[in-house]
Amino acid sequence: MRLAAVHCADAGRALLIETCAAGGLPVPCSGVIEKAGRDLIKIALFLILGYVFVKLLKGLFGKIGADSRQQAEKPSFQNGPREINEMVQDPVCKIYVPKKEALHLDRAGTRYYFCSRACMDRFQQHNS
Repeated sequence: MRLAAVHCADAGRALLIETCAAGGLPVPCSGVIEKAGRDLIKIALFLILGYVFVKLLKGLFGKIGADSRQQAEKPSFQNGPREINEMVQDPVCKIYVPKKEALHLDRAGTRYYFCSRACMDRFQQHNS
């Protein structure tokens, strides 16, 4: 290494810098290094602040969206409680059908539910 006098534009004065013995390439001025370091720090802070800002916005709007979805999923009891669609099993074919849509037959104090007229007829034939 050897020293060479070079004018550094950042410092506004001549500085002694080291040059590489092999190629005579100068080592950058210390002011340039400091400025580059400050620029990198500014960029990193800008990216971090941007990330935090985006997360805050997503959190705010995510909660608003979640609240509106929860409101939509809550049952409304203004016209009375919602009717639950209970499922009943046909004793003949063992299929489950909605209670509101099933045919029924009362026998010996027990109500039996059927998916079709054919299953109800078959039940009556076997249990008569």
